[in-house]
Amino acid sequence: MRTTIHWQVLFLLWLPGIGLAALSSYYVLNRLHKVITWQSTKGTITGVVVEESGDEWAYYEKAEFVDATGKMGEAIAFSGVGEEEDARTGEVTVLYDPANPAHATIIHIRDFLIGLFLPFAALLIYLGWPFSKVPT
Repeated sequence: MRTTIHWQVLFLLWLPGIGLAALSSYYVLNRLHKVITWQSTKGTITGVVVEESGDEWAYYEKAEFVDATGKMGEAIAFSGVGEEEDARTGEVTVLYDPANPAHATIIHIRDFLIGLFLPFAALLIYLGWPFSKVPT
């Protein structure tokens, strides 16, 4: 028994897969753009910002830094940590927009790792999804 893949099924699998890959690639490219164009400096962790996320709490590291003009600024991490105790202490790398130092973020390698694997995972999930099998 031979199986045939209908073009409609393939199209319906490829379209969401490519859409998710493009969305997650945008996430990574946006972060890379900030790394390339924004100013990098060292900051010191001053605490944790707590936000309610449904039934759970999200914890984001907060740091103070000094920009190129000598003004103090504050940066909050783009991605949260699991528990308040998981937050780093000490010195961290801060990226800020030289045109507007109020736009600043603490950079984490995990921000990139998640994004780099997401396009491949999305394509594998959608392309590996069971195809319609029609006997011929």
